[in-house]
Amino acid sequence: DQHRLVETFDLQDFQFCSQAQVALALNYMEGKVLPKDIDKSAELFKQACQQNNSMGCAGMGALFYTGEGVKQSYTIAYVLFNKAYRLGSPEALKFLEKVEPKLDKEELEKAKLAKDVLY
Repeated sequence: DQHRLVETFDLQDFQFCSQAQVALALNYMEGKVLPKDIDKSAELFKQACQQNNSMGCAGMGALFYTGEGVKQSYTIAYVLFNKAYRLGSPEALKFLEKVEPKLDKEELEKAKLAKDVLY
């Protein structure tokens, strides 16, 4: 079955394949094929984002927006959604518009200047 097939892979097997990392992260997030594990999902989204995968950045931004698996931060969510948008994800724009009103003027200016997040 799919669950056993995926379990045979070590997360390190996907270390340099950002598309596989995003697919696996989504599976861990949804808990349909694999048991739900937000921590593993966050680690995989983070690795994909560090490889400039727009979906990895958007996924990580979503976690920071909701505070699921990470400490909630609208500023970090904005930076990650902005990076996803710059990397070619037009969908990230709607998330930027959703986060922006949650930031005060100073936070928004800092977030707009940031190019990336240090984990």
